[in-house]
Amino acid sequence: MRAAASVPFWLESEAGLLVALKVQPGARRARLGPVVPAAAAPGWPPARLRLAVVVPPEDGRANDAVLKALAAWLGVGAARLALRAGGQARDKLVLVAGGSAAEFAGPLAAVSGAGEAPPGVTTTGAR
Repeated sequence: MRAAASVPFWLESEAGLLVALKVQPGARRARLGPVVPAAAAPGWPPARLRLAVVVPPEDGRANDAVLKALAAWLGVGAARLALRAGGQARDKLVLVAGGSAAEFAGPLAAVSGAGEAPPGVTTTGAR
C-alpha cells in the first residue's frame, strides 16, 4: 500500500480530535507510522496512522497499549483518550477529548517525515 503522508488521518469534531489508526497487535517491536490510505467510510478520515504494539490482542490489552502509546506520542494523559470504534478490529478510531489539530500540530506533522515517538516506539516515515 502506498504512503499517504499528505492525507489526514484525523478529523476534528465537537468532542475533540478523532485519530484513525491501523493497528498491528503482537508485533515484534512497537512502531509508529507511516500514514496509509484507507477506504472511504462515513465519519472516518481518508487515511490511517499505522501503530504496532507488542502486546497481543487478548482481553483488550492491545487496546490499552494502543491508547497508552498514542497518549505518550501526543503528550497527553491517557484519560483524555477514548476508543470510539474498532474495539476488536485493526482499524480504530480514537477520540482525544477536547483536542484539536492545532494543539497537536507538531506530532501530527511529524509522522509525515519520521518524527518523534513515545519512549519505546520507533517512528517510520512515509514510504
